[in-house]
Amino acid sequence: MNALPFAAVGRLVADGQGNLAGMETDSSNGKIFQRTYTGTYKVNSDCTGSEVSYDNFGKTVKCDFVIVAGGKEIQVIETDTDTAVVGCLRHQSDRTTRGTALLPR
Repeated sequence: MNALPFAAVGRLVADGQGNLAGMETDSSNGKIFQRTYTGTYKVNSDCTGSEVSYDNFGKTVKCDFVIVAGGKEIQVIETDTDTAVVGCLRHQSDRTTRGTALLPR
């Protein structure tokens, strides 16, 4: 299987209770589309974790992550078969919801 060029930018909000929601603009092999998703996550005591999300295209995405930089950054890798997607999420202040906002991949 040949890898295709992929990039994404967007916003993910984690509620601190194990739920997440987000939206992003993706470029996959030059095709641009908007993706929205919701899901759940779990953080372990060693600052590692996992998440599963479901998007508006019917796709399920699974990832593992590690929280670093005193909780201000998350390194993430998609764990689905035949993928090679990694990213970095950075903590951003959200004045509207006063929650935690993260910038994916």
